[in-house]
Amino acid sequence: TRKWYVTGPPLLASAGPAYVFIYGMLTLAFLVLMLLRGGTFHLWTLGSSQRMHKAMVHKVLYAPLGFFLQNPVGEMLVAFTKDQDIIDENLVDTLHYLGIYGLIMLSTVITVSVT
Repeated sequence: TRKWYVTGPPLLASAGPAYVFIYGMLTLAFLVLMLLRGGTFHLWTLGSSQRMHKAMVHKVLYAPLGFFLQNPVGEMLVAFTKDQDIIDENLVDTLHYLGIYGLIMLSTVITVSVT
């Protein structure tokens, strides 16, 4: 008698090419959807970052002269960089987790409602 660890698990022997094809297609679909999600988040946050930066620059350039006398330039730079960092770094992760936990909550509600 041959041991299963020598010849391979018995499930692989009984799996037909159709199962391997289905598994491969599911894996490919998963990878494509992950790339689409990443690209969409990147473009969306890039657009929001650019819109926010344009609005901030416009408001600073058209601010009255007294604004620059009351606020040091360093504080304005810190505000610019902090807001840009929040949009560029934290927004993508927050939206990603919102989507994950939203789907978990949706599946929980559906499961509880059906049973």
